Amino acid sequence: MSDAVPEIRFIANLWTLVEHPSAGDEWSLAEKVGAVKEAGFDGVNHRGSAELHILLEQHGLEFSGLFDANDPSEYADLIRTQLECGSSTINVQLCDHDTPVEEAI
Repeated sequence: MSDAVPEIRFIANLWTLVEHPSAGDEWSLAEKVGAVKEAGFDGVNHRGSAELHILLEQHGLEFSGLFDANDPSEYADLIRTQLECGSSTINVQLCDHDTPVEEAI
């Protein structure tokens, strides 16, 4: 068992900024990441990309990846993309977020 003291990390999920400040004037990814840093968060949770990776490095933010997993043949590429973006954790949503239970099982 580790003697390390646990740390709490505050991670903002970028879906919370979809259509922010409005549907017609949504912030760019750069604006969202900048706002997360300015608000004092330690990192973001989102789908990894080259653009996001650059922004995270510029702002010194951590990254937790995420993706919906529908097709097992895509899993390796989806995981690789998150890791290439610097992901320390990955939130995997099996099926789509709105898949009916009957269909999912």
